[in-house]
Amino acid sequence: MNILVTRRPRAWAVLGAVIALVLASVGISAAPANAAIPSGTGSISGHITLPAGIDPATAGLSVGVFEASVDNSSMGGSITPAGDFVVSGLGAGTYKLEFRAWNEPSVLPGWYGGAVDFASAKTVTLTAGQQLTGIDATLAQAGSIAGVLSGVPASGANVIAWRLDSSGQWSQAGYQNLAANGPYEISGLAVGTYTLQFNTGTYRDQYWKLQADLASATRIEVAGGALTGFDADVSAGLVTPSLNVAGSRQVGSVLQVTGTWETQPDTVSYQWLANGTAIAGATSSTYTPTAAVVGASISVRFVGEKAGYVSATDVIQVGTISKGLITAATPSITGTTVTGATLTAVPGTWPTGTTLTYQWTASGANIAGATGKTFVLTSAQQGRLVAVLVTGTLAGYEPATGRSAGIGPSQADGYTAPTPTVSGTPAVASTLTAVTGTWTSGTVLSYQWYASGAAISGATASTFKLTSAQAGKTISVTVTGKLGGNTRAVKPSAATAKVATATTPTVAGTAAVGSTLTATPGAWTTGSALTYQWYASGTAISGATASTFKLTSTQAGKAITVAVKGTLSGYATVTKTSAATAKVATVATPTISGTAEVASTLTAKTGTWTTGTTFTYQWYASGTAIAGATASTFKLTSAQAGKTITVDVKGTLSGYPTITKTSAATVTVATAPTPTISGTLAVGSTLTATTGTWTTGTALTYQWYASGTAISGATASTFKLTSAQAGKAITVAVKGTLSGYPTITKTSAATAKVATVATPWISEWIAVGSTLKANTGTWTTGTTFTYQWYVNGAAVSGATSSTYTLTTAHAGKTITVAVKGTLSGYPTITKTSEVTPKVATVATPTISGTAKVGSTLTAKTGTWTTGTAFTYQWYAGGTAIPGATASTYQLATAQKGTAVSVLVTGTLSGYQTIVKGSSAVVPVG
Repeated sequence: MNILVTRRPRAWAVLGAVIALVLASVGISAAPANAAIPSGTGSISGHITLPAGIDPATAGLSVGVFEASVDNSSMGGSITPAGDFVVSGLGAGTYKLEFRAWNEPSVLPGWYGGAVDFASAKTVTLTAGQQLTGIDATLAQAGSIAGVLSGVPASGANVIAWRLDSSGQWSQAGYQNLAANGPYEISGLAVGTYTLQFNTGTYRDQYWKLQADLASATRIEVAGGALTGFDADVSAGLVTPSLNVAGSRQVGSVLQVTGTWETQPDTVSYQWLANGTAIAGATSSTYTPTAAVVGASISVRFVGEKAGYVSATDVIQVGTISKGLITAATPSITGTTVTGATLTAVPGTWPTGTTLTYQWTASGANIAGATGKTFVLTSAQQGRLVAVLVTGTLAGYEPATGRSAGIGPSQADGYTAPTPTVSGTPAVASTLTAVTGTWTSGTVLSYQWYASGAAISGATASTFKLTSAQAGKTISVTVTGKLGGNTRAVKPSAATAKVATATTPTVAGTAAVGSTLTATPGAWTTGSALTYQWYASGTAISGATASTFKLTSTQAGKAITVAVKGTLSGYATVTKTSAATAKVATVATPTISGTAEVASTLTAKTGTWTTGTTFTYQWYASGTAIAGATASTFKLTSAQAGKTITVDVKGTLSGYPTITKTSAATVTVATAPTPTISGTLAVGSTLTATTGTWTTGTALTYQWYASGTAISGATASTFKLTSAQAGKAITVAVKGTLSGYPTITKTSAATAKVATVATPWISEWIAVGSTLKANTGTWTTGTTFTYQWYVNGAAVSGATSSTYTLTTAHAGKTITVAVKGTLSGYPTITKTSEVTPKVATVATPTISGTAKVGSTLTAKTGTWTTGTAFTYQWYAGGTAIPGATASTYQLATAQKGTAVSVLVTGTLSGYQTIVKGSSAVVPVG
């Protein structure tokens, strides 16, 4: 690390802390280093304070005392390990003190009063023999600035630290060279204001932070300690391009700066200078000199700036500005070449601010005193051609003169040359006509049209069609009359109003009753006030004076136009009429009838349209066209479920607009199947409504009907038939409701009539040998029956009558009978009896024994189903004999002559309890 320090040479001696301590230990003070310092008995003492963490005992402290007027000799003093010092043997005088810590490079030297050098040090005045105390000093921590360089070329880069002194001057305070990209650090810096310079010899020097010079460099405040992050790309400097200034160095000529940059800046700013002073407002790459800078030396300063780069600036010398040259206009003359007539000079177009003077000539010679814009012909000009010279002068320019063509020769005879007029509307695309009036017979006329006084190239006919180039300008025409080859008169018309821009309006909207038409005026001259008038088949519609018009039935069958009138001060009032529309049609918004449910058919109702209109249709589901759905009706399918339906009706009729009208959307299409009824149509049976699948979330309610009449209270999904419904057909209506969908009621098909039916039962003993009878019970009157007997649930072939005789084959089996009832208009219903007990085997009991009083009779049961248990009851004369319940009975006198019988009751689980009676016997005695 190299530290560049500027110092004046001086000789001084310093005693280190160790020597000072040794001397102090023996009570000897250090001798003056130079006898030039006055000696005496005075002393200066104080304390040296070091930065925190540094031990004064090992810091190698020293103190030097210098004469304040001459920085060329010094005297040292003694210093204790605590940093207290005393310099003795001093005579009266004015002194400056320097303090150092030789063993601590990070501690900066300092001068009394906080100064950093001899020149700025505070002085100390000592009287003879004075023991001056309290001359304390605080040494500061050295500072450093560090960062990383990039973009370093092969030749290396230098980092230079500059310090700003108290007088506002910069001086070098440190330096480091780097051979390649990498870190740098400049240390040993005293407290103060610094900046950095980066120098390569290859790229432009730059200063912190991306500044082009020391004066504009960003300052860095060092207060001790390490400062880091001062990174720089030393190649980031815009290179001043080779610039060129094109253009003539004269008033009115455009000067322009051009050049190519190696690295294109983000912005380039300019300032043109006259004799080194900025020209107000001249801050673009071009500059047109004015009269104010004639004779001045012109230069231009530019500054190129780019983010992340040092700006580039330079000044280019252009040269001295001379006067410009006016391009003289060619004047012309208007008037009639007749003695006494007034000729008028038309100067043509000159630069703004030009002062014009005139000189009339006759056959090339100046006419004395004829220096006005007009000239009255005298007899002196008869037979001579008359011309006019126009001279223009303008500050900063050389004068210029233009000469007109000569007209004449002037004659004394009368010549008729009326002033022309212009007919036609002064609007873009209109044609103007020069109306010349009657000139002297034989005169040949020629024409020149002008726009705001400037001749229009090629516009030399008696008519002229205006273009956008003439918009905002006044139009005139000059008519020149020649007779016998001589120009006898040049007559200009009065100027028209300014040419207006006036576009033919268009009409937007549908030409249908109820629709609103809008007039689109197109482009008109800015500021034009527009008014409107609508017409129906050429007749103005009363009150229709807005930019929009709503068609009514009054306009039906008529074509519509709109006239737009534009007015603007200084311009012609122009009226432009639109093309006619097709005839106004009568149309209607279609409606949709039908229920928005799957399988329903919707119908498009067109409403009233112009008679003769033909229609086409297109149906849509939630805005999407349904393929093939182009009839006036449409049957909804499951594909449309959950969607809204619209229909477009397009009406066409020759001479009228083709119009498409769209219906309002239906509610969302619901899925709503027709319900069905399940169950037996018989009194006492329960019917169930089967709804099918409706749109998810649909709430369903029910109403049952008997022959079309609502059954009070029958509002559940099931219904139990009563006798009130007998002979009637049943339907059920299911109503579905769901937000956003239609409320739909679907009614089932009617059932057959409700029949009155009964469960059949079987009469007679369920025993072998019995003939069973099927009892039908009460059915609807007129019902016819058929039968089918079953044994253990199996149909018995041929057993189809109302009776059935049991045989031994049926023993131990159960019996049922099915009765089927049929009646026209009613359902065919089959009712099955309850299952009987098992068929028993039974026998008629017999009585054995002698029929004689006192004899015992025995009841013989015969063969019954195995396991049958019997009970008995004896009868005499048909009356039960009390207590006679055994299988035997001894006849008593009471039974003499009376018929005696016995009833045997057989019981067995699973079988019918059967009672069989014996034949009666009559005791004989």
